[in-house]
Amino acid sequence: MTPNDETFNAILSNWLKSKDNEARSLMIALLETMEKLFNEGNLDAKPDRIAVNSVMSALARNGELQRVVQLQNRMEEVYDIAPDTVSNNILVSAWSKSQRSEAPERALEIFTQMEEGFKKGNQEVKPDNYSYTSVIDCFVKANRPQAGPQAMGLLERMQALHRDHGGDAPSTGCYNVVLNSLATARNKDSA
Repeated sequence: MTPNDETFNAILSNWLKSKDNEARSLMIALLETMEKLFNEGNLDAKPDRIAVNSVMSALARNGELQRVVQLQNRMEEVYDIAPDTVSNNILVSAWSKSQRSEAPERALEIFTQMEEGFKKGNQEVKPDNYSYTSVIDCFVKANRPQAGPQAMGLLERMQALHRDHGGDAPSTGCYNVVLNSLATARNKDSA
């Protein structure tokens, strides 16, 4: 019996949940093993979206933005796997954690691509509450003065996507992030 993607994904999922410091390195090694086995002819070991998203998530959690970007590009170019909502949310989260000056714009760019893809009928990139709150949070973390107005604009976009295209309705958590961004912006204005 040879291992297949389901076997590998179960292991990756458990390592992703692990608190073990070596888990991320083991996940990367396992993904490389999948690639090696696939290239040697085990078609059942081909890395799939679940495997790549798991490793991307571990890298993002560790603040490794460049490796997340490289892995997502590899997923598209080598394995012809288009990113889905989860993939894009991981990438937005990685940008948010990066604290790089261009992070809010990059997060918004990824989000806008998701929104446009969904409007064109691609259900796999449907922005969810996590998508919206992650982008708003990115503006807040970047200390941007326009975080409040940006959050309101994104909330309005979410409401329009819900109303016009069947997107998710804003959750309580989403409203809380918007209120937080407005309060943060107001505190900066009064300082």
